[in-house]
Amino acid sequence: GKSFSLASPSSLRLNLNQEFIKTANQLKVLEVRSQALTSGMQNVEQQINLMPVLARQYTDLNRQLNVATNSLDLVLKEKENLKLEAAKQALPWQMIAQPEITDQPVYPQPVKNLSLGLFGGLILGMGAALLAERLDPVYHSLSEIKEAISLPILGEIPLQKDLQPLSSQTPDAHAGDLFSNLKIGNTTLATSKQGEKTKNLQAATPFLEAFRSLNTNIRLLGSDNPINSLVISSSVPSEGKSTISSHLAQAAAAMGQRVLIIDADLRRPQVHHWLGKKNVKGLSNYLATGASLEEIIQPVDAWENLHMISAGEVPPDPTRLLASAKMQEFRNELKERNCYDLIIYDTPPVGGFADGRILANHTNGIILVLRVGKTDRSAIKQNIDTLKTANVPILGIIANGVSRGSHSSYYYERYYSRQS
Repeated sequence: GKSFSLASPSSLRLNLNQEFIKTANQLKVLEVRSQALTSGMQNVEQQINLMPVLARQYTDLNRQLNVATNSLDLVLKEKENLKLEAAKQALPWQMIAQPEITDQPVYPQPVKNLSLGLFGGLILGMGAALLAERLDPVYHSLSEIKEAISLPILGEIPLQKDLQPLSSQTPDAHAGDLFSNLKIGNTTLATSKQGEKTKNLQAATPFLEAFRSLNTNIRLLGSDNPINSLVISSSVPSEGKSTISSHLAQAAAAMGQRVLIIDADLRRPQVHHWLGKKNVKGLSNYLATGASLEEIIQPVDAWENLHMISAGEVPPDPTRLLASAKMQEFRNELKERNCYDLIIYDTPPVGGFADGRILANHTNGIILVLRVGKTDRSAIKQNIDTLKTANVPILGIIANGVSRGSHSSYYYERYYSRQS
């Protein structure tokens, strides 16, 4: 037998009534809570609406407090002044000695005033000079450069205002007279028809001697390991690096070296202007289009030992070309030929471009051109630090645009004027 337990309807109704009552009570509690929350939210909203009024009241009270504080300070200050005036009037006084009238005036004292004026003027002048030196961002003399930069000054190039590139000069009408008009800068080297230099005191100028001295100093740097390749660059544009590269190449060729100058400034090439050549095919054509060395090497007119490679067409990404394997192949081919005693690379300024650093690491080093009266002190120091960080050997500095009053220029002019 199976047994079933069933609840009676009355017990079920009782349970349901109890649940209903419990639920109704909970509902009432929730309604009360809801009303309390609604009331609280209304109070919060009222307080929020009162915030602008309270902020304005706070601002007014703060302003009144400031006015009151200032007034109090004025009152206290005036009180102290009144105390001081009262104290002055209350102090007794007495005559200690009778006044004496002497022949020497107490004031003015000319000697004393003159001494103080001279001393004060000297102090002010020194202070003004030191202040001007601190505020002036450029170098104005060789002594300033030597004190600030711990690198050898390899050359001092005097200021040459009328300097012109060969491309802007009128070519000689007779090709046979080329060797009678060799030029470095605006200086003509007089030669015989056989190409031998004759004695011409006019050729010995400070500008020409500066490049001879520069080339000699570079050669002396490599007494143990000869300097056969170098990079010439600058900190910023318009410091004369292309001008100096071209004239250094001419001076080295005139002194018997076999020289190749390469315009590696693939952004603003200038070397071909200074050497009077055309920029048709050059370094970029070798690197990008596969041109041969024979196609890009150009002999420089009237210079038996001087050849150049122009920049060629300006590429969209010069840095990538100069860092390519094709550039390494270019250097290897030049090295295998062994046709030149000195190879000069003219590169863009090292400030802002990596081209010079890339090339200098594969040469004997880099020489920085510094233009007197133009180069920023912080720029040259920053670029030197950058080169040292990249382990680029820095051979030295070339000071360009040196005034005629410098000791070297004065010596040249005085020496040759005596001989004349």
